[in-house]
Amino acid sequence: MKDLDDFKRDYVDIYWLHLPTDIEKHLLEIIELYKEKKIRYIGVSNFNLEECKKAKNILEKNGIPQKKSLMNFLFNRKVKKLTNLYKVMISVARRHDIKVPQVAIAFCASKGVIPMVGCRKPEQVHDLSHAADIRLSDNEIKKLEEAADMTNIKIMGADIFRPFVLKDK
Repeated sequence: MKDLDDFKRDYVDIYWLHLPTDIEKHLLEIIELYKEKKIRYIGVSNFNLEECKKAKNILEKNGIPQKKSLMNFLFNRKVKKLTNLYKVMISVARRHDIKVPQVAIAFCASKGVIPMVGCRKPEQVHDLSHAADIRLSDNEIKKLEEAADMTNIKIMGADIFRPFVLKDK
């Protein structure tokens, strides 16, 4: 790998596949690098559950062990709980005729927090910029909090930063 030479390295610690485009093709190429000991770990992000299963199966079929069973953790604990939260978010989004990410931003705003988001497309910037104008009802906020509580996601508002805010003398 030319990049390894550029960095004067024999291997990279992790090769992270950020998007699930042509999973099998890319993973087979990555597996070769892994077997050549040019990669120590393989990771993925922005994959849905089915894409994670597909990647896991390809890796296992090619003799690449999982270091920790993240898939079992997800299957046994979090996925069902997160699914409920997502359903509540979809319900709120439909009531406001908005998208789910806008619900997340509106929820953060209701807690006095301005989230930092990443966008890949201009329409995402447009959609998310209008999320700050959305006002959730007290009932919607309560339902979102209850669904989040079931996932053990800790909800904190801007008040956690109060000790760091300088006060006038």
